[in-house]
Amino acid sequence: MHTPIYLLIGAEEISTETTTSHSGEKTTGELPSGETMETVQENAVTAGTPVYRGMTEEELESFYRTAEEDRQRAEEEMYDLLDKVNEAITLEELNRVLFGTLCNSYDRFECFHSHFLGMLTEDVYWKALRSVYVSSDDLYYMREEVREAFSTPGSRYLLMNEEERQELRELPETVTIYRAMSEEEARSEEYGVSWTLSEKTAVFFRDEYVRNHTTAHLPRTIVRLQIPKSSIVALISERDEQEVIYLG
Repeated sequence: MHTPIYLLIGAEEISTETTTSHSGEKTTGELPSGETMETVQENAVTAGTPVYRGMTEEELESFYRTAEEDRQRAEEEMYDLLDKVNEAITLEELNRVLFGTLCNSYDRFECFHSHFLGMLTEDVYWKALRSVYVSSDDLYYMREEVREAFSTPGSRYLLMNEEERQELRELPETVTIYRAMSEEEARSEEYGVSWTLSEKTAVFFRDEYVRNHTTAHLPRTIVRLQIPKSSIVALISERDEQEVIYLG
C-alpha cells in the first residue's frame, strides 16, 4: 500500500462578497490587475495557500475543479513511478512529481524521503537530493531524515557541479563554518546539516529568515566551528549562500 498523498491547497472558506481591502478600497469579484485565472491558480497551488477572496463563485468553483483534476493526475503519475520495478526512474519524471501540485517547499523533502529513497539510480538520487533540499523550508523537524539522506553511501560528489567541486578543492585544509539555529539546538549540539562559510549569511538566517516555522518562536544564535575541509560533504554556491553540508 502506498503512503497517502496530501492535497496542499488551503481549505479555508472563501467569501465571494464585496470586501474592503487593507487600504479601505472596496473590491468585487474581479481578479487583481495584471492577473489571469491561470496565474492565480498557479500561484495558489504553488504556495499551498487559499486563493484570492475576490473571485466570483463561478471562478472559485472552476478553480477548485481544475485543481482537483490536476491533483488526481499528479497523484496517478506519482503512483506510476512508485510501481516501476524493472525500469529506472529518470530525473525528469521525478521532478514532475516533486515540483508539481503534490508538493511545496514545506513537504517536498518529506515526499522525496518517504517515497523514493532506495528506488533511484545513484546519479538521479544525488542530483534529486540536491534540488529537493535547496528548495525546501522548515526542515529542522526532519533533521534525522535529512541526515540519513546525506549519509547514504555513494558518489556524494554528484551533489556539486564542477565549479563547486573546484571551489571546494581551493579551500584551506581547515575552514570556519557558521550555522544560525535556535539556542535549544545549540545547547543540544544535535545540529542540522546546513552550514555556511559566510558569517554574514548566518546572521541573515538568524535575524531575517522567516520560513523556519518550527523554531521561529525560539531565541536564536549562531554557532561557529572549525572543521577539516575533508569532512565537508558538499559545497553549494548557487544561491550565493556559500552553503556547506556538514554531518559532524
